[in-house]
Amino acid sequence: MKTLHLLSALTLGLAAGYGSQQDDKQALAQEVELLQARVQNIENYLVAQANAEKAVSEAIDRAVEEGFTVGINFKAREILVQAWKERAKTAQQGLPKKKEPAKAVDPRLLRRSKH
Repeated sequence: MKTLHLLSALTLGLAAGYGSQQDDKQALAQEVELLQARVQNIENYLVAQANAEKAVSEAIDRAVEEGFTVGINFKAREILVQAWKERAKTAQQGLPKKKEPAKAVDPRLLRRSKH
């Protein structure tokens, strides 16, 4: 009878551990999915900012062509134009390349060791 109780306890313990591991895998998979979505949002934001800076740079070029830097305080305008151009240039450097959407992660790859 003791053996039967011991086997029952072991079986229940293993089953509980299996469920816990499955829950851990599901939670980890959800966390990975959320992080992938967050990275995608950040990349989209960076691309939008770089595009906006490019548009500002083009507008500055047009303004200079139309005589923005000519006039009473032309040196101050030249300084502003140079600063705006540098900002626009810097915002476009090092922009992460657009990647294909990440595929779903195989839960078997998410195994974590329990210590």
